[in-house]
Amino acid sequence: MSVGRFLVSLLGLCALGFLLFACEDVETDREAEAVSVQTVGDTTVVTTRRPATLDTARMTRTARIGRGDAPGDFLLMSVPAFTVGWRGEVYVAGEGIRVFSPDGSGVRRIASSGQGPGEVANVTGMEVDGLGRLLALDLENQRVATFDTSGAFLAHWPLPHDRLLYGRQAVVPVPEQGTLVGMHPPVTPGGSGFPRPIFLRLDSAGTIQDTLFAPARFRRGCTPDDPHFKGGLWQDFREPMFPKLKWTAGRTGEIVYGCPSEYVVDRLQPDGSLLRIVHQRDPMVEPPEVRSSFVEVYEIFNSRGGNDWSWRGPEPPERKPYYHRLIVGRHGRLWVWPGHLRQPVPNPMPPFSDVWVDPRTGTFDVFDPEGRFLGPVQLPEGITYQWHPGTQAPFFAGDTVWMVRQDSLNVHYIDRMEIQW
Repeated sequence: MSVGRFLVSLLGLCALGFLLFACEDVETDREAEAVSVQTVGDTTVVTTRRPATLDTARMTRTARIGRGDAPGDFLLMSVPAFTVGWRGEVYVAGEGIRVFSPDGSGVRRIASSGQGPGEVANVTGMEVDGLGRLLALDLENQRVATFDTSGAFLAHWPLPHDRLLYGRQAVVPVPEQGTLVGMHPPVTPGGSGFPRPIFLRLDSAGTIQDTLFAPARFRRGCTPDDPHFKGGLWQDFREPMFPKLKWTAGRTGEIVYGCPSEYVVDRLQPDGSLLRIVHQRDPMVEPPEVRSSFVEVYEIFNSRGGNDWSWRGPEPPERKPYYHRLIVGRHGRLWVWPGHLRQPVPNPMPPFSDVWVDPRTGTFDVFDPEGRFLGPVQLPEGITYQWHPGTQAPFFAGDTVWMVRQDSLNVHYIDRMEIQW
C-alpha cells in the first residue's frame, strides 16, 4: 500500500471513529437531558423532562375482592376506607371492618358498628403498621381503633381534634417513630391561616407527642388571600380550575407537599433534608368556554333559593393545575394524578346545557423514591378514578395496585392489579 493510500485510510478510520464517539456522546447527552440532579446544602433538586413519546404502562386485573355475585359479608355496598396488610389481606371499612383474603375468597369481621370498645362508627382511613397492627381512624368517635394481627381489639386512641383528614393521609404509620394523623384545620377568617398544623404525631401507644406544621414554603403559589378561598365547599369546588395546596406523608415520616400551579413536589425528610421533584411538561390550557362555564355553574349553585349571587372571585386561570392528588406508595414511589382537561357532559336540567367535568380515566404519573420519573401508568378500560376529597385513593405497593370499583347496581368491589411496564 502506498503512503498516500495509507494516510487516506488512516484519515477515514479517524473520521469514522470521531463520528462514532460523537454519536455516543450525543446519545449520552440525550440521556443526561432526561434527568438532572443538583444538590445545594441539604436540598436535592431532581428535574425530569417528559419525553415526546412515552411508553405507557398498563394495569392488569389479577383478583377481585367483594364479588358482586356473592351473598352476605362478601358484598360491599360502600367502601369509605380500605387498606392492605403485609400478606396481601384487604381490610375494608363500612358496617364495621371486614378482612378479605388476598384473592377475595374468604372474609371475616373484626369490628362492628358502634361506639363501644372495639367498635367503629365512621372510619375514614386505615393502615397496617410495621408491627402488623391495624390502625383505623374513626372520625365520628374521634379516635383511632387498633387491632392486632389476628384481628383482636387492642385499644382506642382518643384524638382531641375533629378536623381530621380522609384517605391515605388520614393515618400514616412510621416505623420506630409512631403514627402520623392528618389534620385539616379551618383557614383563619381574615388571615392567611399560616402556619397551620397538618399532622399529629402519636407514639406507639397512641399518645400525642407533637404537632407538625406546614413549612413556610408550603403556601408558595397557592396563597388563599381572596375571601372565596376561606374553607368550606369552595375549597373543594375550586380544585379543578385553581391550584390548591396538596400534602400527604410517606411511611418513612417524610412530608410530601406542593402547589400545583407548577409541577413541583417537595419531599421533606425527618432529618430536615429536602428532595424537590421538578417535572417539566407542557401546561394544559382550558378553553374560554370551560372557564366561563365554571363561573356560571358556581353562580347558579349559590343562587339557589332565590339568592342573587354573582361571582366576585378572581378569573379562572387559563392553565389547569398540574396535578390534583399526591399518593405515596408503601415502598416510597410517588403517584401523581395529573390535571386532565375537562370534558363536556350533557346536562338535561336548565339553564345550561353542558357541564364540564374532570375525566375519571387517564394515567398516573409515577416517580421513584429518588424523584426520577418512571413514566405514566394507564387505568384499564372501564376503571375510573375520582380524585376529589373524601374519596378513597388506590393502594400502591410496588407494581401491585388495589382500586375501588362500582358496578351498575352501585355495589362496590376492589380490584387487585399488576402493572406491566
